[in-house]
Amino acid sequence: MTALVLLPLAAAAWVDFKTRLIPPWTWIAVIALRLVLGPTKEHFLWGLGTFAVFFLWFVLVPGMGGGDVKLLSAMAFFLGGKTPAFLALTFLLALVCGIVLFVRTKNRNALIPLAVPAFVAAIPVVVPA
Repeated sequence: MTALVLLPLAAAAWVDFKTRLIPPWTWIAVIALRLVLGPTKEHFLWGLGTFAVFFLWFVLVPGMGGGDVKLLSAMAFFLGGKTPAFLALTFLLALVCGIVLFVRTKNRNALIPLAVPAFVAAIPVVVPA
């Protein structure tokens, strides 16, 4: 059942890659799926904590959009205590892909739309099927 989270993430990855926008229904679907599965206090705390950290990043550092913050927070709400492993793997994958793209294209903007595709790649590692 938890593998269903890949559907909205794959859609978000595709749309983000093409348009650099994350449709609201994607992060809403992630939250709704966790609500169906039964959230715990831990899920709420991870979601709120992640939102606070990445909202501050959104405000202070250019490059991250509001959709990224909402999707990261929704994923933290979905994963609960698995959030640190998910974020570490996501950022590592995005960094490696970004470096490869930068080296190949010499375009700094190539680094931007990589977070959501990295989400999709990280999910099977931290979420059991």
